[in-house]
Amino acid sequence: MIARRAILALFSLLLMGALFPAGCRRKSGAFVIALGDNIRTIDPIGSPSVDTASERVRTLMFNSLVKKNEKFDYVGELASNIQHSDDGLTYTFTLQEGVKFHDGRPLTSADAKYTLDLVLSSNFAKSASFYEGSGDNKKSYVTRVEAPDAKTLVVTLTKPWVGLLTNLVPVAIIPKDSYAGQKDHPLGSGPFKFVRYDNSQQVVDLEAYPEYWQGPAKLPTLRVRVIADTNALQAELQSGRIDIAPLPTNLSPDAVKSLERDPNLQVLQFKGSNLNLLTFNTTQSPLNDIRVRQAIAHAIDRESLIRDLLLGQGKIAHSILPEDSWAYTPGHIYSFDPAMSKKLLDEAGFRDPDGDGPQLRFSKSVVFKISGSSVAKRNDAGVIYDYLKVVGIPVKIETAEL
Repeated sequence: MIARRAILALFSLLLMGALFPAGCRRKSGAFVIALGDNIRTIDPIGSPSVDTASERVRTLMFNSLVKKNEKFDYVGELASNIQHSDDGLTYTFTLQEGVKFHDGRPLTSADAKYTLDLVLSSNFAKSASFYEGSGDNKKSYVTRVEAPDAKTLVVTLTKPWVGLLTNLVPVAIIPKDSYAGQKDHPLGSGPFKFVRYDNSQQVVDLEAYPEYWQGPAKLPTLRVRVIADTNALQAELQSGRIDIAPLPTNLSPDAVKSLERDPNLQVLQFKGSNLNLLTFNTTQSPLNDIRVRQAIAHAIDRESLIRDLLLGQGKIAHSILPEDSWAYTPGHIYSFDPAMSKKLLDEAGFRDPDGDGPQLRFSKSVVFKISGSSVAKRNDAGVIYDYLKVVGIPVKIETAEL
């Protein structure tokens, strides 16, 4: 049985990048980027799992047919034009002119066809989203991929599918017949060429590709380092050995505030799409009652969560989509209202058995599962536990590697 889910968006995080100003940087050596999570693979398309750090490295070396722009629209990257038929079954991609891979080969539709055929015929993590069903009922959304000429790629679907462009974004286009070497020596068409990867030290070295189709990068050499420890990352930033730490999710709000006070660092914050949310299993009581879910939404003071736990580094979210997205609608806005929460619980039949006494409204606790590796999630869960207890909802927090 597939459990049905409902989602309550809590807050979106402000994205942050801390960088060492140009006037104080080292006089020589590569520009150094710090990531907080391990790079699990440099294989651009064939990994059995997908992780954020590896994907960030991939985008430095590779391009895809489609990308997501700053308005969260899906637009062409290696595709200069994207057309779909009126019946939604055929997508035609026209490729950009002047694109070369890092070995000098020009990009053609044969490369794009080879890449998509490989993904569709393999058991990669990035392959799964092109299929519906499972086991004997597993069926591909894609009927065939054709390359009628060097600059045209045609993808035909089994039925209209809105997910095609979305799922093409993480698929790096590689040269025809090159996959065997991609796992150890990635070769793409992106702004930087692969030089070296040290898995044990979690370091990737890259150099600018002078014939990059959108113009050569301003940075001649680039090094990506993984620094998972918060204290070590702060020390490396303050010493100048790190030039930029984009989206450092391993830094606590306190650490960010501390870095802001350093005159040699700039901390830049901007609206992001990272979201903290509660996902409800609506197949079982009491969460199968919408009034209980609404009561939970009204019981949580999200403004206080942002002020006290995030130190202002976030904003209340009223949708799972960022406000800049073309598809954004705020939906129903749930204000912090414990009285309304209690009223909804009463209407759902979960009345307070003893007024302000110690007894809670449910005979069995609601299980709240969180990631055991995230300190921030544990802190959030503890505060939410207290808010729900106030309106009479018992909660049991369980940690797991989700």
